[in-house]
Amino acid sequence: MEVKGGVFDRIDRMELKPGVCDCIDRMDVKVGVCDRIDRMDVQAGICDCIDRMEVKAGVCGRIDRMDVKAGVCDRIDRMEVKAGVCDCIDRMDVKAGVCERIDRMDVKAGVCDRIDRMNVKAGVCDRIDRMDVKAGVCDRVDRIDVKAGDCDRIDRMEVKADDCDRIYRMDVKAGVCDRIDRMEVKAGDCDRIDRTEVMTGVNYFTERIVLTGCTEGV
Repeated sequence: MEVKGGVFDRIDRMELKPGVCDCIDRMDVKVGVCDRIDRMDVQAGICDCIDRMEVKAGVCGRIDRMDVKAGVCDRIDRMEVKAGVCDCIDRMDVKAGVCERIDRMDVKAGVCDRIDRMNVKAGVCDRIDRMDVKAGVCDRVDRIDVKAGDCDRIDRMEVKADDCDRIYRMDVKAGVCDRIDRMEVKAGDCDRIDRTEVMTGVNYFTERIVLTGCTEGV
């Protein structure tokens, strides 16, 4: 059925325009506060435990396989998020916002924590794996491309300019790097770089790399 407004509990196979919904499955929700929504379209509102839905704007918790345009999302899996604060997002596209535990997503701008297999253009990222990061502060990034930002524990990435700690198998153009392994570093202060190529910078504990214009670590 179709509900325009009201407070609902355990609604299944419905379309809701505005209202507060709990345990909604296979529905379309345009505006409202929803809890445990599965396989729905949510345009705006606060949603918790939403699975296989499209959310345009709102605060969402535990959203799986959805499209989120803007809002605060927690535990979103296989979704596309345009803007908002997201936690535990997997296989999604995030354009802007603060994201935590994002896996296999595209993030354009925002603060991300535990992002895996994603594209991040700008933001603060923690534990990013197999992603492209253009600018931001990254912690524990694995197999990604980082253009600019402060990165910690980056593995198998390409970093253009930033302060990096524990970077592994990456290309770093400029920045301060600590514990970089199997990477190419163009400029920066690097500590514990292994199997990389450094053009300029101060390197410490460097092994099996080609250094040009470095003051230590040779």
